[in-house]
Amino acid sequence: MFFAGVVIAGFDARLAKRLQPGQHIVVDDFPGLRLVASTSGHAWIYRYNAAGSMRQIKLGQWPALSLPAAVAKWKDIKDARSLGTDPAIERKAARKVKEQVYTVAQAVEDYITGHLFTNRQPVGANAVAARLRKATQSIANRYYKNVLWSPSYFAASCGGAPLSVIKQYVEQQDRPL
Repeated sequence: MFFAGVVIAGFDARLAKRLQPGQHIVVDDFPGLRLVASTSGHAWIYRYNAAGSMRQIKLGQWPALSLPAAVAKWKDIKDARSLGTDPAIERKAARKVKEQVYTVAQAVEDYITGHLFTNRQPVGANAVAARLRKATQSIANRYYKNVLWSPSYFAASCGGAPLSVIKQYVEQQDRPL
C-alpha cells in the first residue's frame, strides 16, 4: 500500500481512519484499487486506463465495504473490462436513463396532443392549448425540478416500465364516449 509516498505492507484500518481529505491509500496487490478520503468520508475507488484516458469508478464506502469486499468488486470489474466493457461508461449511461423524468410541461403537451386535438374542434383546442401552456409556466415552478412526481413514485406505480411503454399504453386506450 502507498500512503504519502511510503509503501506499506498490509492494510491498516487505523492508518485508514487517519487519512485526511485528499489523501489516499493504494493497494499494491490489486492495481488501481485505492481508498480515498474526502470530507464526506472514505471510499474505495478503482482507477484504470481505458482508450488512453484515466477513468475511475466508486466501489463503495469504507468501512461499510471491507477490503475483501472491495477486492471482490475490483475483481468483478476487472473481469468485465477484460471482456471489453467499460464499467464507468456503463454506469454513466445507466444514470442518464434513470434521470429521465416526466415533467409538468410534458404532461400538458401529451394532454393537448392526445386529448384536446382529438376531441375538440381546432379553434377551441387551440384556445385551450394556449391557456394551458401559459398556465404551465407558473405551475411548473411549484414542482421541484419541474417534475410532476418523483421518479421513485413513478417507477413504483408503473412497475418500473420505461416511459415509451407507458406512453404507448396511454395512446392505445379507447377515447371516452
